[in-house]
Amino acid sequence: PRSFRSAYTFGHRFLHVLAGNPWESITALYAAGFTDAEKRALHHIPPEAGCASAVIGTLLTSLRSLNDVDRALAMDLVWELPGDLLVKMDIATMAYGLEARSPFLDHEIVSWANTLPGGLRLGGWSTKPILRELATRYLPHSVTRAPKRGFEAPISKWLRKELAEVRDDLILSRSGMVCSLFERSRLEHMLRESSSESGHWGQTVWILLMLAAWERYSYQVVVQARREAIPA
Repeated sequence: PRSFRSAYTFGHRFLHVLAGNPWESITALYAAGFTDAEKRALHHIPPEAGCASAVIGTLLTSLRSLNDVDRALAMDLVWELPGDLLVKMDIATMAYGLEARSPFLDHEIVSWANTLPGGLRLGGWSTKPILRELATRYLPHSVTRAPKRGFEAPISKWLRKELAEVRDDLILSRSGMVCSLFERSRLEHMLRESSSESGHWGQTVWILLMLAAWERYSYQVVVQARREAIPA
């Protein structure tokens, strides 16, 4: 798939969901990075070790008393929100001295929403049915029936152009963590596929770049802190 929000991509992910067991289906919906098979090819991970589906499977097992809708919502509340979306918003707002609130996460609203039947929370093919119905009281049809839009950054474009030199320098550094963990030949092959228009390529390379950047710059911070702690 070239675009995350195309009809082809939706069909591609939907087929993955139908083909897998429950935790593999959740992985296909949540994870935009490496598949378990790609991880094993890059690192020779044993089939039963270190895979996202195993982590998700453990979480789903702890939620087995819930129905499918409530289980999916619980996954959002205990994993996706605190581990991803709320973190990003907090970083982005605090970087500019702003306070942000997520009003729909007010505990009273969440508690009330959890009492609603699944049929009200999921409106067939319509997204956010309750909010859309409420919005019809105040907003025009062009807004209330507009498709959902994401906020994806042009990661693949950055990695192919503006960040190409930084990408290769960090990921392929022979003294870096990435090359010590993964096979360099496979990393080089992956980076040579930069002409690919697939959004999946950008997501996987971005993950490796963030790992390499974290190692390099966190190491520099630690070294500097130690230098400042040692008396001259």
